[in-house]
Amino acid sequence: MSATGTKNVDQSVIVKLQTDQEQSQGLLLEMGPRTVGILVEKGDLSKCQLGDRATVTILGDEVGGEHVARANLLGVHPAGDGQRLTFRYADVADYERLLTTGLGRRYNRRAAFRVEPALEKPIVVSIKDANGAELTGKAMDLSATGLALVIDGDMDLTSGQTLQLGFSVAWDPRPLSFMARVCYCGERDGEMRYGVDFLEHQTEDFELTQDRLVDYVMKRQREILRRANQVQASESAD
Repeated sequence: MSATGTKNVDQSVIVKLQTDQEQSQGLLLEMGPRTVGILVEKGDLSKCQLGDRATVTILGDEVGGEHVARANLLGVHPAGDGQRLTFRYADVADYERLLTTGLGRRYNRRAAFRVEPALEKPIVVSIKDANGAELTGKAMDLSATGLALVIDGDMDLTSGQTLQLGFSVAWDPRPLSFMARVCYCGERDGEMRYGVDFLEHQTEDFELTQDRLVDYVMKRQREILRRANQVQASESAD
């Protein structure tokens, strides 16, 4: 799959993996000290053993089209219906180069991986401020620790403002409720977008509520991965 082609799948980071015997494609989940975590389908790279070398190719405009490096398999962990592969970069210079890209800077700012809701399954967010004023918004992306949203109407939010949020996600129609704080306000694609962080100590049953949201994020990641693989298969057939 080309870097250009991946943009039409979803705003997720596609990673291609190649060993001497196998190849696979997955989604970037996390970046750690000289490591990357990649979500793949269960059973992918089954012949690859811990310590084995692979070529990791990260695709996208944020890395200038593609970022290619050699890495060693550090760990394999279950991730719902899939699995998370952790690779350690063989050359620290390659990893440092990745950190200087737009992708590296974005992951340094975000402690948790974010996904965009499917276009056909938007997430509507009910919002109540400290004064009891109510408004409605739409989640543009979300993770276990927060979300980005746009709001309906002319009312603006301000940085530092505390909000009560309520929304439902696909696969779990029960409402989720979080207390949150606005941490970012800025214009993007011609509309105001607000980044909010969930407030653990002000949210009732925070861990249980967060676990349900994590379940959605993981399922959405797998949905994006399946769609990316379908696009790759279609491109290969053409």
